[in-house]
Amino acid sequence: MLEPDFCWQTFEHWLSNETSFGEQEVEWRRFKGETEHIISFMERNAGRPAVVFFDGSLIISFVGLMAPERQQAYVELTETLLAKSEATRVPVIGYVDTSFASDLSALIALLYGYTGTRVSDATLLRDRMKWGERSRLYICSRHDTLSNSAFYESVCFTYLKTTRENPPARVELPLWTLDAEYYQWVLDIVRAECIVGIGYPYPIETADSVAVLSSQDRESFYQIFQQFAERQTLPLRFSRKSTSKRRRRL
Repeated sequence: MLEPDFCWQTFEHWLSNETSFGEQEVEWRRFKGETEHIISFMERNAGRPAVVFFDGSLIISFVGLMAPERQQAYVELTETLLAKSEATRVPVIGYVDTSFASDLSALIALLYGYTGTRVSDATLLRDRMKWGERSRLYICSRHDTLSNSAFYESVCFTYLKTTRENPPARVELPLWTLDAEYYQWVLDIVRAECIVGIGYPYPIETADSVAVLSSQDRESFYQIFQQFAERQTLPLRFSRKSTSKRRRRL
């Protein structure tokens, strides 16, 4: 017979894994949906003077902690995205407003044999740039679990100052834009969109504002879920705390 403490620890472990799986599945579906929508946009605008913003990094190092099959799914979809960008000649712009990446500072540390604490690239460049200025363009060469993936060498990045006070944003582009000298035009588009968006790309800002669930949206979801539970004869009970919060937010 299992000891009570062991049973509780086992239950906690199961619960944490279940929660992690659920969050990963939601994130994967969001990533997949956004990426497939971008690919569809590229196909519709092939050969035209168009760009598309991707809200986040094209260098998906974060999947290195996931299960191998999940990693593979992310990598294959990202490779498809980059290949489609090159085939249609529609640049995809990976935009990270607050980046904690340290590719550049790692490079400097390696060159000078520095072994102390490193700062992020954005912090390093913050006081060395004026609005509209950018750093050089670099090709990503990280040594992590995805470093053997071909798409790492298909992405270049730069840091672009889009506000006077804040650190520069990280902008990632497919390598073909550098070879075709599209990058200057693309970065001018980013600057223009950040002017309209007051320091943040207007297309991403607009997409985010329309994607937020309102109180009405939440209430509609609760009603649909409650109807589903009733049809399946599932016992459904909302806590007093939850009900109180819903009343206050309506």
